[in-house]
Amino acid sequence: MPLGPDFSLFGTALELSSDPAALTSSEGSLLVANTAYRDRFGSEGPLKLAADEDSGNALAMAKTMAWRDGAGCVAGIATGSGKVQVEVERAGNNGDLLLWHFPAATRL
Repeated sequence: MPLGPDFSLFGTALELSSDPAALTSSEGSLLVANTAYRDRFGSEGPLKLAADEDSGNALAMAKTMAWRDGAGCVAGIATGSGKVQVEVERAGNNGDLLLWHFPAATRL
């Protein structure tokens, strides 16, 4: 019987980053997030962070790029805690998860 991903291991790895980072399902449901993500954004999944329609569309585009190309990024995303850049990449053994990273050095 195949085992699923070890989310506690993902959580431990995400804690190595001081930037907000999260792992979601293919649908965008938040599976695990590091402390920096929870401190900045709470428990909302990345696709729900947009403060306006343009930012929501940009997050959806980043998700689409990640599925199509393996990775995607967008900048100038308005959230309730300021504008951020977002990097998204496919993750997991089957490439069926998304890793979201919000680099602090490039916040707008």
